[in-house]
Amino acid sequence: MHAVIQYRLRNDPHGRHIYPYLIDLGSSHGTYLNRRRIDPDRYYKLEENDVLQFGESSKEFLLDSDSS
Repeated sequence: MHAVIQYRLRNDPHGRHIYPYLIDLGSSHGTYLNRRRIDPDRYYKLEENDVLQFGESSKEFLLDSDSS
């Protein structure tokens, strides 16, 4: 397994919300968030319009939220 997107329930000033987090599981070619390689074994909160890339793949994935 390369990386995981995990959803976590968090409390903030506006109540309880579920947020997505990205973690690289120590992959050899890395995981990229907005074209920057992230540190392995550390969670990164994802925001709308973040761009994800896995390893040396030329494919990029855009995080979009459903506003409905």
